[in-house]
Amino acid sequence: GDIVIADGVGDGECTLDNVKLSGRLIVRGGGANSIKIINGSSIGSVIVSKSASGAVRVYCAEGASVDVLRIDDGSDEIKVEGTFKAVEVQTDREVSLANADVGVLAINAEGANVNIESGTIAEVNIAETAKDAAVATGKNSTVGVMIINADAKVEAEGTVQKTEAKESVKVNGKEVKQEDKPASGGATGGGGSSGDPTPIATRVENSENVTQFLNALNNNKVKEIVVTKSTEIDGQNLTISKDITISDGA
Repeated sequence: GDIVIADGVGDGECTLDNVKLSGRLIVRGGGANSIKIINGSSIGSVIVSKSASGAVRVYCAEGASVDVLRIDDGSDEIKVEGTFKAVEVQTDREVSLANADVGVLAINAEGANVNIESGTIAEVNIAETAKDAAVATGKNSTVGVMIINADAKVEAEGTVQKTEAKESVKVNGKEVKQEDKPASGGATGGGGSSGDPTPIATRVENSENVTQFLNALNNNKVKEIVVTKSTEIDGQNLTISKDITISDGA
């Protein structure tokens, strides 16, 4: 079954201590220190849909687990703190994550406003539906991979280990093309120094040119090579120690 934290809670608090719930915890009330899931509690899904004024906070720690936290709506800031397997943002209200340990952060709403203040997010996925979303990462945050499928504004002060973009987008004002691997403080876009035979990147695509292909093999900064056109290499013994994808170019 479901548990509903109703509007009548107002700005009060609700603590789930060692509670097992395979259904949904629906949050319609609560305040800035409101929903605490602790002490080994196990919750299938938490849905935040608060219409009354005031911020709401969802906290999950002390060995507790939540499969999915879905933020549907809210009248003010929604605060997320602790450990969650997945967080889905379906609202344009401000959502902030602090001291968070999240598997997947899915940003789906147009005009979403998400601030990752601190913590570790394995994957941030900005969906095609999240046009004009604003995503910021604080200096005490780490994102494993950020996948950008919409025209969104991304300001990365923290560490983003890898960025993938469906189309060219800008992170910290710099263009990210298809796939890039930024250092701490945001993304860098592609180009290499004059001493590098290929650009500084993790992936080289359209490697139909033999020289480019061989240079990519010998450049330890290139982790994957994608061959999309005919490439003929004769009379050479090659040692291949990185991923190579062969495509028909479709």
